[in-house]
Amino acid sequence: MINAWIKLSSLMAFLSLDITSIGQFMISRPIVIGPIAGFLLGQPIWGLTIGVMVEIIWIGDLAIGAHIPIDLTLLTVVAVALGSSLTLLYSKQALVTYCLGAAIPFAYASSRVELWVRKLQVFWMKFAQKLLEQGSIHKFKWIWVIVLIEQWIKNFLMFFLSLTIVIWARKLFVILPTTVIQGLKYSNWFLMALGCATAIHLLMNKIKLIYLILLGMAVVIVIKFMHISEIYSFESILVIGFVIYVLYFQHEIL
Repeated sequence: MINAWIKLSSLMAFLSLDITSIGQFMISRPIVIGPIAGFLLGQPIWGLTIGVMVEIIWIGDLAIGAHIPIDLTLLTVVAVALGSSLTLLYSKQALVTYCLGAAIPFAYASSRVELWVRKLQVFWMKFAQKLLEQGSIHKFKWIWVIVLIEQWIKNFLMFFLSLTIVIWARKLFVILPTTVIQGLKYSNWFLMALGCATAIHLLMNKIKLIYLILLGMAVVIVIKFMHISEIYSFESILVIGFVIYVLYFQHEIL
């Protein structure tokens, strides 16, 4: 198991560089990284389910300027890994809620560590300024390489430690009483309503095709793969989502 986490952490640490360091091809977005992690763990549909849920809830929380959002890549991968061996045995609705709840603290911790890493990178920025003043432009590439290595090490350690620790949460889920499992199922209903509220908010403020596509994908996935009709209708989720939107963003409507 440790070897599997090392391999997965190494790959995910590299793909996470896409967020700010290399390319920004959006490979690290939850809706993309979720299926990739799920495929590597033998559960691509589960990975897609988690990826869409994370994407639609946090799609508006972007790393713009000095703002550091929670690590959505780590959140998605840890949640996918936690539930990958349980999807065939337990309710997916309850499992989604449980896995996201268990992974969120690690995602927040990763964002705090990212803040410390950026403070360290200020040193390299000042060092690069001195090199520029001295005319040593050819040494810039080595500073870039050093920063990339630092970022990869930070990503790898966060992925590996998170996966190693959170995997113990599998044993806790197995022994949860039926009433708690039922509560997690209905909490999943609220999460989907919250995702709809986020999508409605984005559509009302920035009408873009990508938000419509994401909302459509979320509809298909929750209906087809999570057996939504067994517990609640999608129409009720949309209604509650709109109510959340009105209550939470009422200062923008009035």
